[in-house]
Amino acid sequence: MMFRRRHVGLRYRPPSIFAVALALMLVCAMGYAAPPNTEVVGPRMFTMAAPGGGSQTVPELAASGRIIVQLKPDVTPAQLDDLLDDHNCTLQRAIPNTPLVVIGLPKGMSVNEGQAEWSTEAQVQAAEPDYQMYWTAVPDDPLYPQQWQFDAVSAPIGWDIETGSANVVVAICDSGYDPDHVDLVDKYWVNQAELAGNVDEDDDGNGFVDDIYGWDFAQDDNDPDAGPQQGDTYILSGVLHGTHCAGLAGATTDNSIGVAGHDWGCQLMMLRIGDWWGPFTSDTIAGVQYAVDNGADVISLSIGGYYTTMYDVPFANAHAAGVVVVAAAGNEYWVFTDDPNTWMSPVCNDGPNLGVDNFVLGVGATDSNDLAAEFSNRDASSYNLVDVMAPGVDVWSTYYSNPTFPDLISEYGPMSGTSMSTPFTAGLCGLVKAHFPAFSADQIIDQIRDSCDDISDQNPLIADTLGQGRINTAAALGLDVPPDPVSSLQAYDTLGDEGGSITVTWSPPPQDDDDVQGYNVLRASESGIVPGTPGSFSQVAQLPPGSSFYIDTPVPDHTPYWYQVVVFDAANFVPSSTAGPAEARDDLPPDQIENLAAVDTQADGGGSISLSWYGYDFPPDLHRAARRGPALR
Repeated sequence: MMFRRRHVGLRYRPPSIFAVALALMLVCAMGYAAPPNTEVVGPRMFTMAAPGGGSQTVPELAASGRIIVQLKPDVTPAQLDDLLDDHNCTLQRAIPNTPLVVIGLPKGMSVNEGQAEWSTEAQVQAAEPDYQMYWTAVPDDPLYPQQWQFDAVSAPIGWDIETGSANVVVAICDSGYDPDHVDLVDKYWVNQAELAGNVDEDDDGNGFVDDIYGWDFAQDDNDPDAGPQQGDTYILSGVLHGTHCAGLAGATTDNSIGVAGHDWGCQLMMLRIGDWWGPFTSDTIAGVQYAVDNGADVISLSIGGYYTTMYDVPFANAHAAGVVVVAAAGNEYWVFTDDPNTWMSPVCNDGPNLGVDNFVLGVGATDSNDLAAEFSNRDASSYNLVDVMAPGVDVWSTYYSNPTFPDLISEYGPMSGTSMSTPFTAGLCGLVKAHFPAFSADQIIDQIRDSCDDISDQNPLIADTLGQGRINTAAALGLDVPPDPVSSLQAYDTLGDEGGSITVTWSPPPQDDDDVQGYNVLRASESGIVPGTPGSFSQVAQLPPGSSFYIDTPVPDHTPYWYQVVVFDAANFVPSSTAGPAEARDDLPPDQIENLAAVDTQADGGGSISLSWYGYDFPPDLHRAARRGPALR
C-alpha cells in the first residue's frame, strides 16, 4: 500500500495578547510552535508536552471567537438562524449526527461573554467554551530499551490464543500519523467506498469528500498526515504523538521489523483532531463522531483538559453503537474526587448516571515495577472515573520520521504519559473484541476491568485510587493466568518448643483473594551427592487459600531441611524459591529440680558436700551442672 505525502497547511489565527505572551516565554526557533489564537477562560492549570521535550503548565484556554452550543432536540434550522441573527453570530460548524454546533462570536466579544449570552436562550441546552485540550505525553531521549510493557501485562500468553482481527477498527484520534512508516503502513484503515470512487466527490455520502485515509479535523481536509513542511514551525512532541500512539495500539507485529503492537490484526483509523499544539473540543468531538459513524470499534483519546459536558453526546452515541471509548487519565498529579471541580475531560465523561454508566474506559499509567507513575492522575471518587492502569513510562513505539528534518530522523523511540497507556489499552480492547465479537462496549470494558492484576502491594499508600488494577492481556482474553509465586519464604526452628518442628512462613500472592485454590508445602533432606544442598522435594502438606504458614512436625532435631511452597489455581502450579537449611532445636529451659538435698559427705576426710534429688525426668538435651552459692551463717 502506497501513501502520498501531501502538504498540510497551517491554519493561521491572529494571536491574542495572552498567546503572544506565552509564545515569548518559549524559545522561538525551528521545532517550536506558536499556540493558536486562544484566551484564558478559567483559573485552573494543566500540564502539557513542552516544545522540544519535557512538560509545562498552561492555564485554562479556549479558542477565541467561538463557543460550542448544544441545541435542544426540537430546534429547527430556521430557529437557529434567528438565534444567530439576534446575537450577530455565525455558524462555523454543525457536527453531524449531534445537536452540537460551533458558533462564531462577534468581533471583540470574549468567550465568557458569548457563553453567558447563549446560555440564557430557551432553545439552548448548554453553551460552553471550545476548550483547548492537551496531548498527555512527553518524549524522552531516543535510547533503545526493551518493550517491557508486554511481559508486564502477560501479552505473550494472550497472543497464543488471539492476535487480533482485521475486522476490528481502532480509531486513533490524535495529532496525525506517518503515512509511510514501515511498521504501520499495512495497518491503516482505508475507506474503500472513497478509494474506488470519484475524485472530489463524496462517494459514500458521509459528509467528507475523498476521506480515503481518514480526516484532518484541525485543517478540515482529507489528509491526516502529522508531518511538517520545510519552513513550518512545530512542536516535536505533537508531531510524534499520534504515530507513537498508533504503534502502541497496533504496529505490524511478527514482521522482523521495529516494534510490536498490542493488537496484531486490527485496522488503525487515523483521525487528526489537533495540530502540533493540541486539539480543541469541537475538533475532538467531530473526530469521535466520525469514528462512530464510519465503523470504528474502539476510539483512543490521549488528550485531557477542562471538564465539559459537551463530550456527553458523542460518547452516548458511541456507547449506543457498541464503540468502546478509551481516554487518558491525564498527567497533572491530580486525584479525582466526587467534586466536579477536580474532573477533566474526556476521561470523566462517563455517562448521565455516574457510578452506574461507564461510557469511558479511563486509563492511568504505571512503570515497569507496577508502580503508579507519579505524574498520572488517579481516582478517589465513587464513580470509577479511572478504571484501570496500564504501562505508560518509557514505552517504545513508532515515531513520525522524515529524514529531511534533523529531529525527525528516528523511526522508533520511547515516550511517557497516560497518552501511551491509553492506545496500549485500546489495543487490548481490539483483542478482546476480536476474541469475543458479540461483546457490547460495556462487556468489553467489564472484561478488561474484571481481569486486572491487583497492584495494591506495590502501591500501598495509594492503592484505593488505581481503579481495578493493572490490565492483564491474557486474563482479559479468558485465560486462566497463573498466580504469582509466594514471596518472602522463610524456614526456621519453631521458637519456644522442645524441638521436633520447623516453621515455614510466606506472603501469599495478590491472587489469593479470588483465584488461588491452595498451597502445597514441599520438603527436602540434604542431598547425599552434594553436601549442603537439598535433595529431591516431596509434599508434606496441602493448605487452603489464605494460608501463610505451616509448622512441620515431627522432624528430628539438628537435621537440615529445605522447603518450597507451590501455589495453585484451577489449572496452574507455581513453585516458590527455596528456603533453608533449617534445623529443629529444643529451645525451652528444663524444669527445675524441686527435691534437692545437700548433706556432708559421709566417711570422707571432709571438704565435700553431697547433692541428691529424686523424681526428676531429665530432658535429652540437658547439660547437667551444679552450682555452689555462698555459705549461710
